Amino acid sequence: DDGAGKSEPSLASSQSEGIRGRTGFRALLPPGLGQDVVYLKSELHYLRVETVKGSALVLYALRDAVAELGEGRGLQPHRSYWVSLDHVLDVRRTGKGWRLDVTGGTEIPVSRRRQAVVKAILSR
Repeated sequence: DDGAGKSEPSLASSQSEGIRGRTGFRALLPPGLGQDVVYLKSELHYLRVETVKGSALVLYALRDAVAELGEGRGLQPHRSYWVSLDHVLDVRRTGKGWRLDVTGGTEIPVSRRRQAVVKAILSR
């Protein structure tokens, strides 16, 4: 990969070496992925970490990653997703539901029970 496009998704393990100063799920990311997280997605026991440079799949719990990121940096529009506020481009209705358009072109679903919270956070 010459860095011009997104890297292929990879399965990172806790055996990652040569990564200093990072802890938690960030320590499991491949070095070329960067730290600018767009969104996180829970996939069974794994966590899909999407950054502006690509994605990786790590063995990690979404709730633990969200706790590490801290409050105020993002929102959880659905039980399976966390999205960085810096990367939300638009909120739109699709039929009965809502979607968040984020950096990179991904559409993140907003559950019905979280619509009011999402609206309140994004209207600040």
